[in-house]
Parts: sequence; C-alpha cells; structure tokens
Amino acid sequence: MAERQFKYRWDRTWPEVPEDYLAFDGEMKIGRVHRMNSISAGGWYWAMNAAIEWSGSVAGTAETRDEACREVERQYDAMVARIAAVEGNGLETRPAGERRGASWLMTTRASNA
Repeated sequence: MAERQFKYRWDRTWPEVPEDYLAFDGEMKIGRVHRMNSISAGGWYWAMNAAIEWSGSVAGTAETRDEACREVERQYDAMVARIAAVEGNGLETRPAGERRGASWLMTTRASNA
C-alpha cells in the first residue's frame, strides 16, 4: 500500500480508537475524520472546523479515509484563501481575542482610522 501523503498533520483522536483522526495546521486543530459505523451508512464522516480569524465549519461524508482527509484539507485551504481575499480588499477580520462564539466581523480599515 502506498504511503498516505497529506498537506497537514493527522493524528489519532484517541490512541485506542483506530479509525478516528484529527487534522492540525501547526498546533491548531482544523478538522476531524472518523469511520461511520452504522448499519445504514458506511464510509467516513469528515468535518472542517477551524477557528482562525473566521470560524468555519463544514462537514460531509466520503467513501474512503483518504478522500475524507483531503476534503478537510481542501475546505480549510478554501477558508484560508477567503480570509486572504478579504484582507487583500482592504478589509480586516476581527481580532481573535474579540471573537464571541462562532461569530465574526469585518470592518473596513477606513472606519478604524
């Protein structure tokens, strides 16, 4: 079997649970995948739930673990790109210390002057 290659670090969520993994960008948790163990559904559940300048959460299912991991990474990269686009258009995201729950604010630099 070929070695899995992912952009971000993947670790087991719990040592005793072999089919449950967390994704990290550095030390920040960005998502999770785990095998679905129900009679009606198989495959893997994935969730991207990073909390950076914006809180982002999106989830779904995939046929394989690799597909699920890649979807978490794709969704995270898309959120990072959206944040960069907003900042590139002269907007700022609310500082992390001022976040309340999953809400986020954008303010123009002009209004902060």
